[in-house]
Amino acid sequence: MTTPSSIEERIARLEGSFEQIERRLGTLEQDLRSLRVELIARFDRLESRLDQLGGRVEDVDARSNTRIDRLMYWQLGLLGAIAASILATLLTRLL
Repeated sequence: MTTPSSIEERIARLEGSFEQIERRLGTLEQDLRSLRVELIARFDRLESRLDQLGGRVEDVDARSNTRIDRLMYWQLGLLGAIAASILATLLTRLL
């Protein structure tokens, strides 16, 4: 069997280990809290920048939509012209 001094030594070693773990967890908790505060500050700055750009983004979006609409009409017109020329070629060959 083990002697009482060896059990006391083991318990003392375990207590020391738990204290060390507690210190490390405390440091980790502080680091996470500071990281959280920093992230919140950065998101607030980003949100304020996006609010400042809000009007400009909507203007760019509206302009790009009109450009896309114009390009779509051009493509549809070209497809219609190609289809009409193919149809005319087929009709002249068949008739």
